[in-house]
Amino acid sequence: MNVGIVIDATCDLPSSIIERYQVNVLPIHLEFKNISFTDKRLPEQSNQFYKTTSNQDISNGKISPATTESFSTALAEKWLYQFDNILVIAPHRKINATLQSVRLSILEMQSKFEQLRMQANLKPAFKIRVIESQSGFAGYGVVLYEALQLASEKARSADQLKQPLDQFIPRIETYVLPGNANINPHLLGQPPFNLGWIDQKKIKLTKRIPFFKLDIDGVQQCKLLPIDNIENNFLEIIYDKLTRTKLKNHLVNIS
Repeated sequence: MNVGIVIDATCDLPSSIIERYQVNVLPIHLEFKNISFTDKRLPEQSNQFYKTTSNQDISNGKISPATTESFSTALAEKWLYQFDNILVIAPHRKINATLQSVRLSILEMQSKFEQLRMQANLKPAFKIRVIESQSGFAGYGVVLYEALQLASEKARSADQLKQPLDQFIPRIETYVLPGNANINPHLLGQPPFNLGWIDQKKIKLTKRIPFFKLDIDGVQQCKLLPIDNIENNFLEIIYDKLTRTKLKNHLVNIS
């Protein structure tokens, strides 16, 4: 069974793993003032872009998800012929709209799958299965890594991969402390954090920064931390939580 795994470029795993397992990446588009960049997880291109773009521009930038067109093009030109099954793992819908783009593309192209495969003399039935990682940042990478581990155990269809992943995903909690470039009320008011106007004002007045939890219930603000020694305060709270949590069948991811 020839199964391809598809993610978008927000998935936080090293390029070495993506290349080793031949994971297929949907690009995302970034807009910064007068600059635009298409992120395809190509290390040289990405490193060059971020070295030459200021933190201020990055903080105020806009991220556009993988588009319906990019997924449809990849399907029609490559993936329909390379794979018998495809498993698409999309980030948390509060991160971006890749999940919506992929589902729309499949809906539009479904009637053409059999015809295109027959024209290429490919007989096995073609299947696509889509799951939402219900996480983001490094948590999205944890889901992909689990999928790769499952796929490497033995030949599995997309259905055989999807079932254990559906059981695995709800066990992940991801705790996120925004990095220095992201600590401004304007950015925290945007997806996935979506802080309201009052919470943004609290940050300005108190000079305290929130950290967040992502899980199957969405994105939740946990607590405001003083900026001084913020990383240590964050890790102390997470450590305290871990020591009080029964870790059987439960994963905690820290970003």
